Amino acid sequence: MKVLISSSAVALLCGIVLLVSGVPVSNKCQVPTNLNAHYEKLAVATLGEKLSPTEPIKINGDTSCPKSLPTTGETKDRSTCPWYTKVVTDSTLFPSVRTEAVCRCRECIGSDKLHGCEMVYSEMKFLKRTPICVDGLYVYEPVTKYIPQSCVCAHKKINQNPSDEDSDI
Repeated sequence: MKVLISSSAVALLCGIVLLVSGVPVSNKCQVPTNLNAHYEKLAVATLGEKLSPTEPIKINGDTSCPKSLPTTGETKDRSTCPWYTKVVTDSTLFPSVRTEAVCRCRECIGSDKLHGCEMVYSEMKFLKRTPICVDGLYVYEPVTKYIPQSCVCAHKKINQNPSDEDSDI
């Protein structure tokens, strides 16, 4: 009985054997140049559209909670729960840069103490780099992350179990 093993499998097995035996494996693994193509396929396969921008717009928003609301400007500033955005970079993910929302207030502006600001999350797909190297290239796998997109005013939760806090995510 013959068993055919591809060169990729042999390289992976040799790498595992060398890693287990304590012999250092050369660190010449590189990021594939076609990650964007793989990411686009992942985007089309899951939603039929792009999942997150590869180069988010940097927004320098005010981080303090205003005492009153403006009547003009962007939604993020006019909301009863205004927010600003921050740019997050994670070199182990593709895309490696994303924009996340951060609530500027704990309480809703102009509301009673029964309401508070809560983040709204969107499920987004990324490609995550694994420590596996095949043919000199890192292997990436699809992952899902929940990314804060905005803030809303919501009735505060009445927690019967303190561990249930933030269970919406």
